[in-house]
Amino acid sequence: MSLKVIRRIMETPGCAKGSAWALLVAMANRGDDDGIGIFESIKSLSADCGISESTGWRALHDLLRSGLVVKMREMHKDKSGHYTCCYRIDVSKLVKCKPDATQPQGA
Repeated sequence: MSLKVIRRIMETPGCAKGSAWALLVAMANRGDDDGIGIFESIKSLSADCGISESTGWRALHDLLRSGLVVKMREMHKDKSGHYTCCYRIDVSKLVKCKPDATQPQGA
């Protein structure tokens, strides 16, 4: 689990929306502090964040297209002998938002 990456996601409002955001947090929960080592199946990740598997696949597609999640070339073999893709979260895309200079302080 990477609280560091989850915190970066929380500090980056608008990095992803809806199901994609939930899936991104679930993926960060499975990765390490560099956002790598995510090999959980989309079926399991979707169940973790309370969305259907098909919604999870659409959310993954959105995250891959945005560049927030990158598909790695390696595969991971699970206990049942099935292979899953490995993913990483591109933490460089998670940049803290700076306060808007046009907004008055305390607003």
